Amino acid sequence: SIALKAGDSILFGVVYDVMRDLYYDAIRGQGGTVNGVSLKCTDTRKWEEAIVATGFPYKVYEADHPMFSILRDVIRTARGMRRLGSAALDLAYVASGVFDVYYEARLNPWDIAAGMLLVEEAGGRTSDFFDGRSSLANGTVIASNTYLHESIKEIISDAGLTSEMLD
Repeated sequence: SIALKAGDSILFGVVYDVMRDLYYDAIRGQGGTVNGVSLKCTDTRKWEEAIVATGFPYKVYEADHPMFSILRDVIRTARGMRRLGSAALDLAYVASGVFDVYYEARLNPWDIAAGMLLVEEAGGRTSDFFDGRSSLANGTVIASNTYLHESIKEIISDAGLTSEMLD
């Protein structure tokens, strides 16, 4: 996963899926492709039909931590939950329509910069967990198609998670 950033904008991103020999790339304002085919996020509108991906931080949380509340609520409402272990690939899979939603915390900028651009250029949305702060700065990311984005943000917000809880 490689990205080029200038100021606050990610200009170019590449994610390579070694296991499937898939090359994802995007240029800001010019769309994205996977092996030369245009990327497009899903148009799934119902949680009962959504496939959601997430990851778990290395830090072990107590059983009552809000991250578990988020996971529980997503599992109860979504069609399915996946965990691959690569934020870059999870984001690329949202961009290519494999997943409808991806969320995770405690990530590094190099884990998510290229994939965020892929999602945006594929017609999806990205944000952080905390109302517009920078995902690259605070290490939280939500990526989805346009239809499910506000509802996953609401699930995360309703859990009462704060940035201090992720330290």
